[in-house]
This record gives sequence, structure tokens and C-alpha cells, in this order.
Amino acid sequence: RGVINKTWFLHKAAHQLRSPFSAIYSLMKVLRKGYLGPVSEPQQDAIIRCEKRLEMLGTMVNDLLKLGIKRQHQDRAVIQPVDGAKVLRALEALYASSASEKGVGVEFVIEESVPDLMADGKLLDELFGNLISNAIKYTPSGGKVRVSLAGEKDHRVRFEVSDTGIGIPEEDIPRLFTEFFRAENAKAQTEEGTGLGLVIVKETLDFLGGSISVKSKVGEGTTLTCLLPSV
Repeated sequence: RGVINKTWFLHKAAHQLRSPFSAIYSLMKVLRKGYLGPVSEPQQDAIIRCEKRLEMLGTMVNDLLKLGIKRQHQDRAVIQPVDGAKVLRALEALYASSASEKGVGVEFVIEESVPDLMADGKLLDELFGNLISNAIKYTPSGGKVRVSLAGEKDHRVRFEVSDTGIGIPEEDIPRLFTEFFRAENAKAQTEEGTGLGLVIVKETLDFLGGSISVKSKVGEGTTLTCLLPSV
């Protein structure tokens, strides 16, 4: 009952925040472009800083909506055999392009004859996408991301994402899947975040009967390994 109430609150709160946020953001653009009168350089700087904070708020609102929608979708999820390799190949072109724009190399390694996963197709797509985009986000230009999918023993499939990014302090790893938590070194990056992406990943894995483990070293990178049930 408590989880249902929390999900309802998050979803409703995000919806209520979206309209005033959009109005304020649009007004800041109008001010910055001088449509309401001349804007001095110090005022321009202040407006730009406000816009950046509003963009972060917008990301948080969208993540809250995603979290609410994902939890609602679980109630209607259909667990059935899903071709995980096909799902991952569809994401390959999308993320290879965005990584290239950032100067990050991405390698996809998909084992031949990977068993189908017992999952919901939409949830699996979101799970893969969240982990890949997160790795690209925290990997600097010139770095690399490796994505792999392979069969394991005991009717399991291993989905793994490794990067040469900023890494995660050892003391922060146990809290990675806590709502709104961000590692201290991640906060220092120019990339904004809300600390909800990995929460969505963990909840999805729990729902699908999977698991996730983390290996990381600050300054060297991170490897996230998911084990998912297969046919």
C-alpha cells in the first residue's frame, strides 16, 4: 500500500511541476533574448545560470515521470520470451551515434545464439538503455564503453556495461541504488543528474528476477553486470 501511494504521489507531483516549470523556463528565454527590454551583461549571466538550474529541474521532473510510468507499467507487464540480442542491436545505432558526438568509443559484443530472456520487452529496452546512456554520460571524450550480452549457466544471461569513466568511490557503491543519491565525484561533473536512473534499473531487475553487481575504481572506470533469467 505504501509503495502504491508513493508511486501515485511521485507521478502526480511530477505532472503538477511540469506546467509551471515550462512557463518559467519560457519566460527566462524571453528575458534573455531582450524581448521585454534591454538586458545588461550581468543580467544575462544571471539568467543563464537560472536556465541551467531549470534544465536540471526539468531532468528531475522527467525522471520522476519515468519512474512513475515504469512502476505503473509493471502492473501490466507481460513476461514472455524476448530476443535480448535483437533489443540490444536496435539500441546500438542510437547510442553509437550519441557517443560519437561526445568523442566516446562504444563497442557492442553480442554472443551468437544468446538464449531468449524471460522479460517484458519494454522494460528490457529501458533497462539496457539506462545503463548504456549512464556509461556514456560519465565517460569523458577519448574514453571507451563496452557493452556485452552472453549466455550463462543456470538459465541466465549476462548483460554487462564497462566504461573508462570517472569511476565510483568504494564507500558510495552501497548507496548507488538509493533514490536521489549521486556519488560525490559525479556531482562535480558538468553532467547533471537526479540520482534516479539506477533506481529505475534496480527496480526493473528486481521485478524481472534479475540482479546487478558493481565493480569500480575512481579514475579508471566502472563495470555493471546484470544477470537476467533466460528461457
